[in-house]
Formats: sequence, C-alpha cells, structure tokens
Amino acid sequence: MTIDETGFLSPQILSWIQRHRTANSDWFQLAENLNRIAHHAITAMEVPSDNNQVFMAALLSMRGLSSFQGTLLLAERGMTQDARILVRSCFETVFYLGALLREPEFVEALIRDDADQRGKMARALLKLPEGSGLEAEHTEKLTRFLDDLEQSGKVPQSIRVFETARLAGLKEIYGTYYRGLSNDAAHPSMVSLNRYVASGDSNEVTGLHWGPDVSDVEDTVNNACTAAIYLLTYARECFIPNVIEEDHLERCWEDYKRLVDATKSRVPLRT
Repeated sequence: MTIDETGFLSPQILSWIQRHRTANSDWFQLAENLNRIAHHAITAMEVPSDNNQVFMAALLSMRGLSSFQGTLLLAERGMTQDARILVRSCFETVFYLGALLREPEFVEALIRDDADQRGKMARALLKLPEGSGLEAEHTEKLTRFLDDLEQSGKVPQSIRVFETARLAGLKEIYGTYYRGLSNDAAHPSMVSLNRYVASGDSNEVTGLHWGPDVSDVEDTVNNACTAAIYLLTYARECFIPNVIEEDHLERCWEDYKRLVDATKSRVPLRT
C-alpha cells in the first residue's frame, strides 16, 4: 500500500523516516541524548511515599517524557501538525512542574481542578435527555458523587494554563512557544489548515497537500528539545538531582545553543 492509498499507515513511511532523520540528524541526535538522560532519571529515581510534591513531580516528569517521545515518533514520519500538538502538551506539563517547584501547595490546585472537572462532567451527564443510556444506578452514583463533593468542603477550581505558566516563571514561553503551537497545530486555525494547501511561487493555490511534511520537521524537533531541556532542568531541581548528571545536561544545552545559532544563520533576512 502506498502513501496515496493509506497515508501515514503505509509501509512507504519508513523511507520518509530515514529521509527526515538524515536531513535533520543533528537535532534528532540532540533529542535522543535528552531522551536518554530523561529515561535514565525516570528509571533510577526513588520517590518517597510521604512527599506529595516529589510524587507529583515524578508523575509530571513521566508524562512530559512520554509526550516528548511521542513528538519524535510523529515528527520523523512528517506528521508535524500532530507532533506539534504533543510538544504543546509537553510545554503545558513543564508549566505544571515549574509551578510545583516554586509552590509545593500547587498539589492542592491539582486536586481542586480534578474536583472541578469531574463535577462538571457529572452535572453534564445528569442533564442528558431520557433514553441516552444513563441507567438509574448511574444517576444514583453521579448524584451521590456530587453530594460527597459538596460535603467534602473542597472548593472546585479549574487551573488556567497561563496562570500556571506565570507561577512557573514562564510567561514568555507561554506567549511564544505555547501560544504559537496552539495556533499552528492544536487548533483548527487558518494557519494550521493552511498545511493542507499546496501553493505555487506566487502563493496561488494549486491544490491540496497530504502526506509527510518536510518543511517544519526541524522546527518541530527544535521545539521538542526546548521543552525537554526545561523539563529536565525543573525535574533536577525538584526531586532527582542525583540521577540527572549536570554535566550531561550542560553538554546538551551547549549543543542546543549551537544548533539554534546554526538555524538562525540559514534563515534569510527580510527587508
């Protein structure tokens, strides 16, 4: 089956993986180095059972690493829009980890957010019209859950991503990376939809585009490495300084800066 017949599920995608990795070998190498550092930290860390801050930090680090690895799997196939959605998720996890580092009480914000989200879903389910499949026993459980939630004294309150980024000291990252990834990938905006438009030299529409996207594989892996560096830095500060060797992370940081400078030098100046 060809890409024209089955898209990204085609065995032909293997040749594109090789092509994308060869064309962006330095960035993928950096990403793999960061992944090794992160994976070693995840497997070597010891989490005390009586420290909610460290326990939550461990969970967030694992989530961030999973998003990072998923990004690379999609980016190497040229599925850059979907890869960039995962990068955005990785940055969001970074915001949470940074907020947790600066305020251990952020664990309580996560608990209040969970109560708020589950409460909203329970109330929405109870409003479903008759015949929607909600049995009497389900209605009873949902009602009991809402009653217990009210009697618990917990104040449900949703977490706002911007406020979390601000608490983490990453407002600028929210306003640039996170907002940019929201607009060009996560939301069906004009920018993200334009990925499926083929155009000529004069920007006239010549058709529709489908399949591996070569144009922004490098930028996508660049963004992913940026998120991973923040993730590892915060994780090291928060709970695993002994399993993330600073010199290894520093070498990755130096490679990152070198690659960013090289990327800038290839961007034509606009006059």
